[in-house]
Amino acid sequence: MTLDEALNLVKTGKPDNLVEALKSLSTLEGVDVVRLERDLESSNILVRWFAAAVLGYVADERAREALRRALQDESASVRVSAAQSLVALSSAEGIPTLIDALASDEIMIGHPPQLVSQYARALLEAQTERRIDFDPSDPTQRLHASRSWREWWGSIGSEEQERKGR
Repeated sequence: MTLDEALNLVKTGKPDNLVEALKSLSTLEGVDVVRLERDLESSNILVRWFAAAVLGYVADERAREALRRALQDESASVRVSAAQSLVALSSAEGIPTLIDALASDEIMIGHPPQLVSQYARALLEAQTERRIDFDPSDPTQRLHASRSWREWWGSIGSEEQERKGR
């Protein structure tokens, strides 16, 4: 599948098409970092989200720079996608964004539907092998979990990730 074909699937917004486009990430043809940088500026949130995901498969500094900028996107789904891509590229720079996302009550783009906080928690647990249980539907628990992770990250988490080479 080409990048254009995958983007056309994403633009439909249909859950099955989103899944199909995501499954194609590692084998996409015609990946153009300059174009993906432009896509990160699109007014279409689905295009920005997918561009951030695709860049996680491009191991060059230009892609990393674009992902760092995407960490500031207005959408939590785009920020988390960018953070996930940075982590996939062995950069712990995405971890603080994932920690912040624990407090979010937005719905994550993708399928099946879930809260951004649930998705971010799964990514953090997989990356750090650390677990904090909380109910993502409870705003107070989300904030507490975010604070607990932030304290851990600030004290030993970032050093631990550097030792692991992430």
